[in-house]
Amino acid sequence: MTSMTTFEALIVLSLMRVASLQIFTSFFEMNSRWSERQPVPKLGGPNASFKDVENFYAFWYDFQSWREFSYLDEEEKESGMEYVSSPKYSDSSDNEDDLNSDESILFVFFSRDQRRWIDKQNKVMRLKRKKDEMARIRTLVDLAYSMDPRVAAFKQEEVERKLAAKKARQEAARAKQIEQEKVS
Repeated sequence: MTSMTTFEALIVLSLMRVASLQIFTSFFEMNSRWSERQPVPKLGGPNASFKDVENFYAFWYDFQSWREFSYLDEEEKESGMEYVSSPKYSDSSDNEDDLNSDESILFVFFSRDQRRWIDKQNKVMRLKRKKDEMARIRTLVDLAYSMDPRVAAFKQEEVERKLAAKKARQEAARAKQIEQEKVS
């Protein structure tokens, strides 16, 4: 087994980064349907502008979801019911067999306190699920941002621009100093 050369390692790394954009694109598209704000910006390709990349990550770091998770409620309001049975209504009150028969009218009473408790429990669970969902999306965005080769390139360009500006200031200061020495 031979070890990889630096050139081969760079090729593999760049292929992984390009593939990661494709993989993350599908994950962001799956989650975009829950966005309150439409249209959702696209991740873009390897040649996307700095502004497009910045807008994409700004959108996802400030993601607002309309998903509410009520379909996962464990407690249903119907479980807060009390069932009371009453004998079947009969016109003849002298028939004792009607009072003892299995046929009866079912009355349903909701306990207001039970319904409130169930609503409170469901709200707590929905908020927890929403918080977990937002943490999951934030983790996805953080991972995509850290692996995005465009972000790394933009950061490198910024560093180079700052170094060039610093070097230009130093050369200007040196030229000014040389000019002052010539004058004196």
